[in-house]
Order: sequence, then structure tokens, then C-alpha cells
Amino acid sequence: MKNTIAILLLGLLGLTACEGFLDRKPDKTLVVPSSLQDARALLNNTYVFNTSYPGAPEVAAGDFYLNTADWLAIGQPSVKNSYIWQGEIFNESERNEWSVPYITVYTCNVILKALQQGQITGQEQEADQVRATALFFRSYTFYHLLVEFAGAWDGATAETEPGVALRLDPDLNIPSTRASLRQCYEQILDDMRQALPLLPETAALKTMPTRKAGLALLARIHLSMGQYEQALGHARDALEYPHQLLDFNTLDASEPFPFARYNQEVLLHTLIATPGILYPPTMKVDSGLMDLYSEGDLRKQLYFQQNPDGTHSFRGSFDGTPVLFGGLSVSELYLIEAECLARMDQTLEALQVLNALLASRWKKGDFATISAGSDKVLALILTERRKELAFRGIRWADLKRLNKEPGFAVTLKRAVDGREYVLPPGDDRYVFPIPESVIRQTGMEQNPR
Repeated sequence: MKNTIAILLLGLLGLTACEGFLDRKPDKTLVVPSSLQDARALLNNTYVFNTSYPGAPEVAAGDFYLNTADWLAIGQPSVKNSYIWQGEIFNESERNEWSVPYITVYTCNVILKALQQGQITGQEQEADQVRATALFFRSYTFYHLLVEFAGAWDGATAETEPGVALRLDPDLNIPSTRASLRQCYEQILDDMRQALPLLPETAALKTMPTRKAGLALLARIHLSMGQYEQALGHARDALEYPHQLLDFNTLDASEPFPFARYNQEVLLHTLIATPGILYPPTMKVDSGLMDLYSEGDLRKQLYFQQNPDGTHSFRGSFDGTPVLFGGLSVSELYLIEAECLARMDQTLEALQVLNALLASRWKKGDFATISAGSDKVLALILTERRKELAFRGIRWADLKRLNKEPGFAVTLKRAVDGREYVLPPGDDRYVFPIPESVIRQTGMEQNPR
């Protein structure tokens, strides 16, 4: 069995080095898992399922800046150009932010098809959980691809706006085409609806999804779509399960990285492929973000550290390392619930949820319950969302959806090497280009840039 899994994974990794990854026939040595043990071994590969989610959106999201010397020293064109929202991205290597997620999708499809065709044998309940886990990760991965390579959801145009390639079969001879944005969102929601009742209540490792994580993902997806009633329902259902917020007063700010990996707020542990420019002390947190934190707010000292030049870098990853955490968490659920309540004009309830979260973030004795007029509550919650979820790979998706609302639209600006770069709300550059090698091989429509 070990040889079987090794051959399959080597073949999968090799696909990313081939021309036309999505249309290239896999090596003949690839084998289909024939037991639930084989399938579990595939799903337990954290390199494929947990550690390589896209980093370019975090580079582009505008919450940090670089000195010109550090920007000029960047060796990867994709990272360098993502920082200034330029078009030459993901073309220097076949292993990139388009191809790598499709390794995850392909692995899920291998497992799902083997289960469908009865090629995997074993106990029905365990088979259902394996199927649910594969469906979850396929949905989770497609969602990340949509955030990076498709426009923000708009129900009026979703039928005609291009999404991503919905690879639903492991047969790589099937040509790749871009599904519509509507088809893509319907697929990720359908995957999750199938997965949810089959996901386990608990998991031995936080790298594997549970039903609570499934509800959290559904809440995130529906929030991205502006479907606030559905997002609220899923967030509340998730919070019905036992959960705990971290009391930031109990954390040690003298530690280089104050947050423990797999801490009690983590629902699913996944990581962003973090480029070196996002490590301390190279990155400098934007002063507009730093100024949002008051002195009594413990996030100011736990999330950030001072650089030798007086600027600040981020150190608040839930991975307990400089690698950025991008998974699902309890605090995100609180913020989804609060935002949805505010958008549904239940402002008092929204403030109650927000205050419950913030009470665990402030220095004991310094926190005063927040109140605000009904016309100010949503803006307050969105500001707290930005502060709480900083550098978790969420800001880019938030910018895209909120840019559709004039009151919350943001113009991003960066200055480097004597030149200013500007990204206005709704600009085409909010959608990353698909690698040119994929466009040549498949004939798919390229994103305007």
C-alpha cells in the first residue's frame, strides 16, 4: 500500500511540471486507491491539502508595504508584480497558484470516482466520511481559485461571467473549459451540501474537516455571495457546537509567535503559501491598519512586532510560525454572524455578538462595551473584521465584494521605486491572470488585465 500511495503522489507532483497540466494524460504508473486506508493516506497528505493555498491575493491586498530595495530584490516575477498589480504573473514556472490547487482537486476526484465506481472497499460509514472529506476539500479549493481567478459574485451577471475550470473527473483527457461563475458557485455549494451530513462531529487532527468546519465554509461562501440569511444560518449552526474563544489576556506577548498551532479557535488548519516578503522584518504593516488598533486592544501587541526601523511586521499567525494561517476559525464565525445581523437590520443583536468577541481581545479592565447608532454598526463590524482577520488570506475577497458597495469601496495605492501604483475599486486587476501556458494549451478565455 505504501508503494501505491508513493507512486500516485509522485505522479501528481510531476503533473505540475508538465506543459498543459490540466489536459495532460497522467502517467501510466498512477494507480487508483483500492481501500479506505489508501484513500485516507491520500487525504492525510497535509502538503497537498493543507499547506499551499494561494498567497498572491494576500500580497496584493494592500495591508503592508515594502521598501524599494526589498521590492527590487524580489527574485520571483509573480510576487514582484502581484505587489504592484501588474499583469506578468504565474508565467515563470509551471508550478504556480493555478496549477498547485488542481493537484488537490485531482486527488479529490481520484478518490470520489473510485468510491462511485465501487473500486474502494470498506465500511460504509468510513467510506461516507472519506467521500465527505474529498468533497469538502474540492469545494474549499475551488473557492480559493474563484477568489483569485474570477470576479466577485454578482447574481445579475454570474450566468455569463467566467469562473474557473471545474475539473470534476480525474480523466485529464477531458478538455478544460471555464464554467460560468454561477456554475462554479453552484458546484462548490453542492459539494458542501453533499458533504455536510457525512462529515464527522470531531476529528483527531485539525487538518481534517468536521461538520463545524463544513458549516463555517458554507457561511464564508454565502457571505461572499451576499446571501446573508444563509450565511447567518450556517454561522449560527456552527456556533451551536461547543466552541471557545481565546482569552488574549492569557497569551504571552514576549513570545516570538504568541499563538499556538491548532489552538482552540481553529476549526480547520490550512496555510497560505507565504512568500518571503511577508516575513518579519521585510514586510511593513500599513499605518492605516495599525492605526485602527487602540492601546487597550491586545491584538496590537500580539499580532504585530516592531521592526528595527520603528515600523511593524505581522507575527499573529495561528500556525505559530511566520507562515500565514488561512484556515477556518471561531472568530470568523462571530464576525460573519455580526455582519449578517447588521445587514438584516438587527443591529442590537449584531453589537452583542461583536462585543462578545471583543471582550476576549482587550486587556482586562480596559474594555468598554461598544455601542453605535444603527447607521454605524455595519461599518464598525467591517472594521473589526479587518482587524481581527488580518493576514489570513481573507482581505482580498472582502475588498472584491465590498467594492460593489460605494460606501465601503477602497482605492489601494502603493509607491515603489519612485512611482505610484493605484488599484481603483472594481478594476480588472482584482482578477488574476491565468498562466499563459494554460491559455495556450486549453484555449480558455484569459482574464483582462
